[in-house]
Amino acid sequence: MKTEEYKSIEDLLDRFFEGQTSNEEERVLYEFFARPDIPAHLERYREVFGYFESGIALDFSETPELRLPAKEISYKRKIGWAIAVCVAASLLLFLVNTVFMNQNASFNPYEGSYIVRNGVVMTDIKKIQPELEVISRAAEAMEKNADQLLRNADEIAYLPERMNKRFEKKRETLLRNIPDTQVRKEVYKILELDK
Repeated sequence: MKTEEYKSIEDLLDRFFEGQTSNEEERVLYEFFARPDIPAHLERYREVFGYFESGIALDFSETPELRLPAKEISYKRKIGWAIAVCVAASLLLFLVNTVFMNQNASFNPYEGSYIVRNGVVMTDIKKIQPELEVISRAAEAMEKNADQLLRNADEIAYLPERMNKRFEKKRETLLRNIPDTQVRKEVYKILELDK
């Protein structure tokens, strides 16, 4: 019976070292090598399974302190870096400014415009630009006039309401200034105010 068991353990050992054992089979191996009565030819594996079963014992109580020596940066090196950063920032600002200035300089609001005169299409911007500027100024003047008309229309729309409020105030003032109460009552009746 023991030889059969040893043969089974030897087969499991072969499979274990090939990485083909299940957790249950490995548990059988651990239990076998934990026993005191192991045959001499299998004794050499006891340490291996004792190691796997107990795991790796690491002592982390003393962690080495790793410190790199502080590197002193010289004053000249600091000045050198500061100058390099300033030069790089200046170049960046110069490039950004140049790009934006070129974009604004090349913008022409009349680019692509044309005029049809006597059935002939004129696209030469140098010839038609003065006429386009006159048209543009006329359009701006028309826009201002339209804005003024809208403001006037708003005032006219609210004029009856304002006039009515003024009239009410004046009427109340006049009625209150009538000294005779009997006359005042008669005026209220005529105006159907019933006060």
